[in-house]
Amino acid sequence: MRFAAGIEPDESAAPGGGSLFSESVLVFNEKPKLIELTAEYTVFDRDGTEVGRAVETGHHVLNKAARLLSPALASELRRTVEVRDADGAPALVLEKAAHFLRPEVSVTYPDGTPVGRIALQGKGLRPVFDIHTTEHKIGTVRDSSLRGDEISVLDLAGTEIAHITKTWEGVARVTFTRADHYVLRIMRPLADPLRTLVIATALCVDLALKSDTRTP
Repeated sequence: MRFAAGIEPDESAAPGGGSLFSESVLVFNEKPKLIELTAEYTVFDRDGTEVGRAVETGHHVLNKAARLLSPALASELRRTVEVRDADGAPALVLEKAAHFLRPEVSVTYPDGTPVGRIALQGKGLRPVFDIHTTEHKIGTVRDSSLRGDEISVLDLAGTEIAHITKTWEGVARVTFTRADHYVLRIMRPLADPLRTLVIATALCVDLALKSDTRTP
């Protein structure tokens, strides 16, 4: 798992706490599909232990038809992702409303209590996303590679607090599926709600906001 995730055995990182919301390194593997109608991720710690899952839910038949016939159109439709812990208990809900200009994902706890939102600030060669709590902006997400495979999460001072690296998918994945494989590294201890929103951001940027816009 370390090799596949691009994590070297001697890499130094803060020790994790053994759960989805306490690890400093998280590895996200999307379940490969010939045709992606719903998305599903398994989340591992740096040692390959499963600490959670993210499963797309609530798909209407029209959404599935749009995704099959027109990925560009499907990217504008509503999507809901449920994040579950290692025991399968719901931990977060990510919901992207239907949009035709700037996508935005709301993050809530399973009981509906809001945590915050991740919103696209601007497109172009390097899209920028803002991270908001229910009251104010607390961070920014920037594509630092022009290819979407190196993404920086910054605090309000412009300091990188987390980094998302998308790894090579392999010939079979590139040819037959849009499944992704990437690593979230959290640089230093973060207090909530920032820590929770950083973890949600990893899924928002890759799954809820970007995966439907990729070329099939």
